Amino acid sequence: MDQGKFETLVDDFGASARDLVDLVEHARYEQPTAVAIARLLDAREQLLALIARLAALRAAAAPDDAPALPADLPERIAQARVALKSSSDSTTILQLTAEVAALFAAIVAPLQAAGRWPRGRAR
Repeated sequence: MDQGKFETLVDDFGASARDLVDLVEHARYEQPTAVAIARLLDAREQLLALIARLAALRAAAAPDDAPALPADLPERIAQARVALKSSSDSTTILQLTAEVAALFAAIVAPLQAAGRWPRGRAR
């Protein structure tokens, strides 16, 4: 993968992650229980930690191969935003957060294998 495509991948990933943080922030105010609120706060912190690493990831040398950003990710975030208006269920939002975290780990994995990303920074 060339550097320009990798930077675009990281930028698109960052845009989706920031949109998801906004959704998580909004969703936490809609939750009926403290447990649901706590789960969303944990998800938000996880996403913010990933976003904080994006500048370093963007500056890293592009790996030979990196996973593609799912084309439907922004659409699924938008659908979850619409669904939140009719239901306070945050299951889909938490699943999206887990998928974004897994995608970040998959993007970082080839860099770690090549020794270009510290192993402790994957999550």
